[in-house]
Amino acid sequence: MSSISSLTILVEDRKAVSDKVNHLLSEYGEYVKARLGLPLKDKGVSIITVVFEMEDANLERLVSELSKIENVKVKSLKV
Repeated sequence: MSSISSLTILVEDRKAVSDKVNHLLSEYGEYVKARLGLPLKDKGVSIITVVFEMEDANLERLVSELSKIENVKVKSLKV
């Protein structure tokens, strides 16, 4: 059974990792309900918030894959 979840992704060194992050998010694109990207250039970070409707196992897999990328931090919230 699918549930609604959100991910907040903090990206440091955006130029170095944005392709990897976007590629992973695109792989799970069919589950995306909303996405917001906020580049904070003066802070040197970007924040991406994504709302998904997907199975828990898929969410756990995505969080695990994102967490393996250097300069990326991920927090999830399941509703």
